[in-house]
Amino acid sequence: MDAGEDRVLLLRYGELSVKGAFTRRRMQSLLARNVEKALEKERVDHSGVRVTQGRIVVWSPDPLDRGLDVLSRVFGVVGVAPAWHRRFTGLDEVLEWARDRSVEAVRGRRFKVEARRVGVEGFTSMDVRRRLGALLVDEGGVVDLRAPEVVVNIEVRGEDVFLYHSEVRGPGGLPLGSEGRVLALVSGGFDSPVAAWMAMKRGTRVDIVFFNLGGREHELQARAVSEYLACRWGYGVRMDMYLAEMRWIFPILNARFPQGFWTVVLKRAMFIAAEALARRIGAKALVTGESLAQVASQTLHNLAVTDEAVEIMVLRPLIGMDKQETMDLARRIGTYPISEKTQEFCAIASPKPSTAVDRAKLNKLMEKHLPRETILENTLPHVHRIRLGEECNWQELTHRAVEHARIECRA
Repeated sequence: MDAGEDRVLLLRYGELSVKGAFTRRRMQSLLARNVEKALEKERVDHSGVRVTQGRIVVWSPDPLDRGLDVLSRVFGVVGVAPAWHRRFTGLDEVLEWARDRSVEAVRGRRFKVEARRVGVEGFTSMDVRRRLGALLVDEGGVVDLRAPEVVVNIEVRGEDVFLYHSEVRGPGGLPLGSEGRVLALVSGGFDSPVAAWMAMKRGTRVDIVFFNLGGREHELQARAVSEYLACRWGYGVRMDMYLAEMRWIFPILNARFPQGFWTVVLKRAMFIAAEALARRIGAKALVTGESLAQVASQTLHNLAVTDEAVEIMVLRPLIGMDKQETMDLARRIGTYPISEKTQEFCAIASPKPSTAVDRAKLNKLMEKHLPRETILENTLPHVHRIRLGEECNWQELTHRAVEHARIECRA
């Protein structure tokens, strides 16, 4: 390595760059802080994090691969590139340096050059592309702008020059903590963890509430996937999980409500308890994993009836996604293996759910047999809070959930 260069991780962000000046500076600072916290939490050795013109630079990460893995899971980051960095000392010298660093990558292969220039005058990005491309052709590369095997990226940003040949995709979105606090209803299956992740992607601090319907195995499953989200994606914020017992409602459903009403009544009860908890902790909205018309309780009619039980905003990030899209995203996030192993739990289910419950009849039955006060009195006093992201033991929790499923669901 030349004495005048060093290795860095170059972080690219997307929509932050089009925000107003004040908002952009605030979010850049928050993103840099979250990057620092991610590196510290994962014990990735580095010598500094700096916001530069349109980029965030992490200096001297060691080892480089670990830094790439961690920072590709920081919300707000669109891409992370392992780059060479040097000071700008003149275009001719920089182009020779870039050629020498790129020769082995492009010789005998199809390539193209991408260039960006910010904060320096006297030449254009097109000048850089053409001149560096010509130098690399002289070294045995073949220009192919449509289907290159190698993309040589060079960025001149004021006094800094960055060169890289690959980039790892990040989640994009906004920095965690930039957009308030929400409470996500997470069951441990495929949908709700993905919905929580999507809310995190938009910058919200996501706390989680779990309503236990299936016993110990169900609880362990939800804790495992929630722990995973906090440990692998929650850099920069604290995440709490609230465990709430809801099995007390089953005898009431059986005795007082038509079978077709069960799922909507259950969801309304959860929403009522979740709203009260959200107001207690300062969350501004609920987040659910519902997708329009995926099951009977998620028809447009039944969603509207469910929402009437609460005044708080209900966010449904998956509303327009089908099941396969959700499962594909769960694979990318990493929650799929956890949800897949323990998705079944022993709980009551309506054999004939209604796709359009009678609103007036439902309201009358709930007012008589399951009023708001009953829901809150049976749920809130027994809520237990767990601090997520401290033990990072989702593998152990998943294994324990599977073992409990074998015991409880066969009993």
